[in-house]
Amino acid sequence: MHANKPCARAPTQVTPFAVHKIEPPSTKVDSTVGELFGLYQLMYKMRRMEVAGDMQYKAKLIRGFCHL
Repeated sequence: MHANKPCARAPTQVTPFAVHKIEPPSTKVDSTVGELFGLYQLMYKMRRMEVAGDMQYKAKLIRGFCHL
């Protein structure tokens, strides 16, 4: 995204949470496309690390127990 150009907003309605003895959070989420893309990139990196850790554990490069 360009620094001079404002990011597009991405309002979303999410499923309500089941709560107990507290006020539930809002079901309306407002974020930018850039924020959502950044979260996607982070999620993708974490998943790649999990897969790499799993492969190393199966190759016996990680000793002990590896909870993935």
